[in-house]
Amino acid sequence: MAQPAGGDVGRVAALSAAARLTLSFMVELGEGEPPRRFRVAPGKRPVKVGRGPKNDIVLTLNGISAHHLDILALEGADGPTLAVRDVSMNGSCIVSAPGGAPLKLAKDMEIEVLECAVLLLPFKVKPDGDKKPEELRQTLRITVLGRSVPEVVADPSRTSEKRKSGDGHEVAPRKAAKTSSKAAEEMMARCRAFAEEMERKKREQPPEPEEPPPPAPSALPPPPARAPAPPAPAPAPPMAPSAPGLGMLSGFLSGALSGARG
Repeated sequence: MAQPAGGDVGRVAALSAAARLTLSFMVELGEGEPPRRFRVAPGKRPVKVGRGPKNDIVLTLNGISAHHLDILALEGADGPTLAVRDVSMNGSCIVSAPGGAPLKLAKDMEIEVLECAVLLLPFKVKPDGDKKPEELRQTLRITVLGRSVPEVVADPSRTSEKRKSGDGHEVAPRKAAKTSSKAAEEMMARCRAFAEEMERKKREQPPEPEEPPPPAPSALPPPPARAPAPPAPAPAPPMAPSAPGLGMLSGFLSGALSGARG
């Protein structure tokens, strides 16, 4: 089997090392919730956050999307770096300083997280009684635990120096993680610029016309007047006896009187 040439050995080793780069971090959700640890690598599946049951971190607050946020690893000059990416409808925000106002993250943008970051989900909340806005958001405190950056050696015949731990086992040296203050300043500048742009657009938009109140219900119409009862029919006049009847009555009375006299 052909072996790679001397110039290709370094490239093969570099590609092999890049495939093994990993980054571990911890997520704290607040009081009563144990911290959770995760490990990610550049180009691999991110840690997913949202309401859906298939997410790695499931949150149930109102306003959180089924798939709300990704926590992923990016390739960096000194090893992998941690980043967050908002993919939600109501947004996510980051707190730039203790007690500072939350700044909204740009949607679908990968924002680098250095050693620690505090995220609030969701950014847009609806009033709920006497609750404050911070009580309607979920807090995620993300802390980077360590980077695993294997040393790349161009010549495979040369081995890296090793040191011995307290129990006598040989341990390969690790590169110290470097914190870039310039990257932190750039991240916060992007967040502030986005927040200022959103506020400017909000001020430029004309106010939405208020909907007119619904018309008051009109008074019920009076019931229809009842028609007067028809007058009672007049009593029929007594019928007068006809002339033949009177003659028969007179004859009967005369005959009765004559019989009484005889």
